[in-house]
Amino acid sequence: MLKRISKVEKLDIQALSFSSHLLIGDSTIINAKSDTFAVKRDKELFFGNEGDDINYRIFSIPLELPPIDEQIYYRKQHLCGSILVNRINILGVSSSSIIQVGSNEHIYLEDRRKEIRQIAEPENIQKATNQTE
Repeated sequence: MLKRISKVEKLDIQALSFSSHLLIGDSTIINAKSDTFAVKRDKELFFGNEGDDINYRIFSIPLELPPIDEQIYYRKQHLCGSILVNRINILGVSSSSIIQVGSNEHIYLEDRRKEIRQIAEPENIQKATNQTE
């Protein structure tokens, strides 16, 4: 792998969360995986054992990646041994995302999530579906 110098003058990031990476420089392998289970309710109600035994298929089924069968033609031309960046301004990076200034050989990113919304009151059902009377 080509080794280069990565230089960033200014970097502003407001939020970096949930298995996300900020990498300045070269890397060989990055694996980022984020599993999220979220329950949103009308009323604040928590049963002490929620989330202890999450058994949803979304978290256990094998991920089927499509085969890459296209011929890719490219030409490398590194005129400079450095990557120079003046300024990066990022509002947010989340859920197995990567911000990288540099080279990488292999990246594997995976984000699986199960969101459940429990809406009890009829007026809240109308709000959730954007219906008006």
